[in-house]
Amino acid sequence: MSDKDIIMITTKDGKEEQMEAVMTFKLEQFPHEYLIYRPLNDTSKNYLARYTSDNDTAYLDTDLLEEELLLAEEILKKVTLDGNK
Repeated sequence: MSDKDIIMITTKDGKEEQMEAVMTFKLEQFPHEYLIYRPLNDTSKNYLARYTSDNDTAYLDTDLLEEELLLAEEILKKVTLDGNK
């Protein structure tokens, strides 16, 4: 049995894809919640989105500021390095 958190993403072209939710977090500088996710069988690709939720549905926004992307990248690197200890 897998211990991955699986989410269903609907792409802009309407295609549904299963993804692994890697982590959620907040950035002190911004009033949003963020999600890092990736394809189920490809740990080399990570995606970042702001998210809001409404009952059972989460809405993702991938149009992020450069500062948001840089801060999230730092967080992901730290988590990855700490996980490899």
